[in-house]
Amino acid sequence: MTISDLLVFVADIISAVVLIVTVISISISLSLTRRGLALTREQIEQNNKQLQQSHHIQKASFFKELYLTMFGDQDIRDALYLLDKDEFVYESQFRKSDNEKRVDRLLSFVDLVCALYMWGLLEDQEMQFFKYELMLIYNDPHVQAYLQYLKDVFKAETKADLHPFSSFTTYCQKEIHAAHS
Repeated sequence: MTISDLLVFVADIISAVVLIVTVISISISLSLTRRGLALTREQIEQNNKQLQQSHHIQKASFFKELYLTMFGDQDIRDALYLLDKDEFVYESQFRKSDNEKRVDRLLSFVDLVCALYMWGLLEDQEMQFFKYELMLIYNDPHVQAYLQYLKDVFKAETKADLHPFSSFTTYCQKEIHAAHS
C-alpha cells in the first residue's frame, strides 16, 4: 500500500465518520425539535385553557353586573314594582314625572339587555333570569300605550318610522310568538 492509497483510505474513513456524526446530529436535532414542539403544543393548549377560563370569568362578571343593575338599581326596581303591583298607569300626568324617568330607565335597560342577546353576548340560559320581568313589562297595557305614544312622538319629530326600545319589543314579540307555536 502506497502513501497515497493510505491517504485516500484515511480520507474515506474521515468522510464516513463525518457522515455518521452528521446523521447523529440531525437525529438529535430532530428529536429535540419534536420535544420542543410537544412542549410548545402543551403550552399553547394550557394558554388556550387559561384564556377560556378567563373568558368565562369575565362573562360571569359581566352577567352579574347586568343582574345587579336589573335587581339592584333603585329606579329600575321602583318601576318594576309599579308594574308588578299593577300601579303603573300611563296618563297625561305621567309625562315629566319621576315615574316617567324610572320607566324610561327601566325600558332603556331592558332594551340594552335584549340588544346584547341579539348580538350574541347573552345566551338563552342567561336570558331566563330576565324573562319574567321582560314579559311582565311588555305585556302591561300601560307600557304598550306608552310605547305607542313614544313611537308617535318619534315619528312626528323625525319623520321616520322609528321604534323606541326596538330590541326589547322585538325580543318579546319573538318570545310570544314562540310560546304560541
